[in-house]
Amino acid sequence: MRIPRILPILLAVCLGIFSLQAQTVDAPLERFKKDMAALNTYSRKKGVELKANPLAGMLIFRSLLVEAKAVQTDALPDDLKAAFSDAITTMTKAVEIFEGWPDQPDDAIKYLRERVAEDPQYMETFSAKMNAVGKQMATMSKRLDEMGNKYGFENLQTGDSAHQ
Repeated sequence: MRIPRILPILLAVCLGIFSLQAQTVDAPLERFKKDMAALNTYSRKKGVELKANPLAGMLIFRSLLVEAKAVQTDALPDDLKAAFSDAITTMTKAVEIFEGWPDQPDDAIKYLRERVAEDPQYMETFSAKMNAVGKQMATMSKRLDEMGNKYGFENLQTGDSAHQ
């Protein structure tokens, strides 16, 4: 039996198409993994600042959110894209708690004193908001851990986990 000359050519083309399709599917995920690794490196570097001045946390979290929002999620698997979108939403809620706070960590104590003088319940309200967002952050982190295990990336390190 003689194999037509076209068969090896068709086989090569088909293999090339499948290989290209696999690369196209994997490229966004690989980019996401690199972006997550870069975010973790950024977070760890900022964690050093946090050790020097714990009040810097609010500013670090603001900048981390800006960096996280820059991560491209188009063409990611739907579950990963949704989990990361939810993470951005949760991080945004955390940053919004500090809306109106000064841009310099050293000014935070003065700001808090002024706020408490205006509203004696401010710290109680602030603490309640922080606790609520903290629970959402824990849920978000667990979900991203699951996605990291599934897709092979390290979850975004925030808070104490970023600078241990």
